[in-house]
Amino acid sequence: MIHVVAGIIYKNNKVFCARRKSGLHLAGFWEFPGGKVELGEEHEPALSRELREELSIEATVGAYIGQSTHDYGGKIVRLHAYLCEADMGAMVLNDHDEICWLAIDELNTLQWAPADVPLLSQLSTYIYYETMATSYTTETINFNMDGKYSPFLNELDETATILDLGCGSARDSLVFKSKNHDIQAIDACPNIAAIASKTLSQNVAVKSCFNMGFDNQFDGVWACASLLHCPKSEFSSALENIILALKPEGCAYISLKKGDGELFDDKGRYFSFYQQAELEGLLGEVKGINKTNIWIEESPLRGANQAWINILIFKDAA
Repeated sequence: MIHVVAGIIYKNNKVFCARRKSGLHLAGFWEFPGGKVELGEEHEPALSRELREELSIEATVGAYIGQSTHDYGGKIVRLHAYLCEADMGAMVLNDHDEICWLAIDELNTLQWAPADVPLLSQLSTYIYYETMATSYTTETINFNMDGKYSPFLNELDETATILDLGCGSARDSLVFKSKNHDIQAIDACPNIAAIASKTLSQNVAVKSCFNMGFDNQFDGVWACASLLHCPKSEFSSALENIILALKPEGCAYISLKKGDGELFDDKGRYFSFYQQAELEGLLGEVKGINKTNIWIEESPLRGANQAWINILIFKDAA
């Protein structure tokens, strides 16, 4: 696995796009600029170095946007994307022959390098939640969750430590905290994490399922309606990170929308849909899972009934 970093330079509601020049691998394809992470290098300094080498610019690396894994035949690349700020005035094109600035909804008009394609959906979703953080958290904190917690909490001790993955408004973390569980809440969007920190009266870290970096730390992981924005191509990677975060014999809860395929809604958010058989196949390929429990239920969501697939995952004892 080759780890690569990419910089998404976002300014005045436009995204910087660069086309790889003739003679290079993937010549003619558009990409978010960046490059390979060297042995022993951290992502952020590696990205700053690559942007300096490719574009002769100095950049400030910001929020983690997401990841994409692609097999180019002979090498598998995992691309990690970060939002960046940069002064483009002194830019020099060293590895590219054309650039442009496009709005989020215009990005799919370009021919992107295959590894960059899943990043488009993650970027669009991120921008929506960062922009709408206040209204989103205000709306969702009052959702009726009666009966949703019991299947998960019944598998945990009263003193269990819980990771709330993609905590949003911190609605669920508040419930777990009121039951005296030790809570760590994370969210990928800085604005949402800041709101959730105030609501929960403790720090909510800005992390996603791809860069949370936990290892055997939690008795339970709660991922309620958070992985439904994860590209299908990266879902197995997200599951592996959840298993890694759990202590031996720990339990994770995941809820996803029932259906088929993938789509963008009218707000520009990406959604993935699953059938039970599809999930059973995916779960069966992830190492470290001892057993699973899957059930389907319908509940009202914004004026209509939504079918949800609920999953409990149990980690191996060893």
